[in-house]
Amino acid sequence: MMNLYARDLELWSVRADAVFQSNFAYHFGMNIQQAIEAPRWATRSFPASPFPHTMHPGDMAVEARIPEATRQALIARRHKLRIRRA
Repeated sequence: MMNLYARDLELWSVRADAVFQSNFAYHFGMNIQQAIEAPRWATRSFPASPFPHTMHPGDMAVEARIPEATRQALIARRHKLRIRRA
């Protein structure tokens, strides 16, 4: 499953399990544009939907736009962060 979004005149794709985040943000008070532009995060701590359902406990990717204080709080909770460009 893949969704395409336009942001800053560029097309962005979101695959499989990460699609949920945009839809979740939209249903909890953000308009569709706010949901598209919100900083993204993804965890691989749960089994992935596509076969072979791999999982990587504690592994989390966040965009660089996530505030440093938030990133440090996640690290303090033993998440293994990977910072992605926004």
